[in-house]
Amino acid sequence: MSAPEETEAVPTLVDKLSASITDYVVAKGLDKRYEAGKTYTIDKYDVSKKYVVETYDASKTYANEKAVEPVVAYVEPKYLATKDYTLETYDVTSAKVAELVEKVLKALGSRPDKPEEAVAAEPAAAAV
Repeated sequence: MSAPEETEAVPTLVDKLSASITDYVVAKGLDKRYEAGKTYTIDKYDVSKKYVVETYDASKTYANEKAVEPVVAYVEPKYLATKDYTLETYDVTSAKVAELVEKVLKALGSRPDKPEEAVAAEPAAAAV
């Protein structure tokens, strides 16, 4: 007699449903595709990040050379001149105002202590 043929055991529905997700992923080769996709994504991210950093640095350098530095070079002397002029004008004006206040105070010093009485006495003198 001959030996019975050995056949593979066909998984039943219960075996299929009880298999874990990991077993399913390994059996279908999804884990290798995931790792390949992950590597591709990380490589793309690194390339994109490098490009963005280089572009940002180039743009910043260009903007500084073409916009910021010329404007600062143009405005700074004008700002300093205006600042100096303003300080000189303030000093001169404050000296003039102090002198004027001093003259007014000297002029008011010759008047009576109570100017209200002097004003009230004037109509009485006019009525006489």
